[in-house]
Amino acid sequence: MRRRDFVRLAAALAGAGVAARSSPVAAQSLAGKQIRIVVPFPAGGPTDIVARPFAQMLGEALKATMVVDNRGGAGSSIGADMVAKAPPDGRTLLVGPVGTHAINPSL
Repeated sequence: MRRRDFVRLAAALAGAGVAARSSPVAAQSLAGKQIRIVVPFPAGGPTDIVARPFAQMLGEALKATMVVDNRGGAGSSIGADMVAKAPPDGRTLLVGPVGTHAINPSL
């Protein structure tokens, strides 16, 4: 499987998971708004390569403007902390690998 095909497949599967959990009412309330996807690693890395096509497809599905915000450093804690302190309006998402959800909290 080529890298490009893998990225598309991963983004499609992630998008399908989000779409399955979202309702039409929620999607309409986000239409025309800006949604931030925080990637807790520098631009150009594997997590960023998966996040950008996902953001594009999710933006098209929700009819919203997607912004990919790379906040690398401190073993992904900086980006995760930023999302944790964001307003709870559902417009700030985290592309979180195992480090931000399992390893860092246990440290």
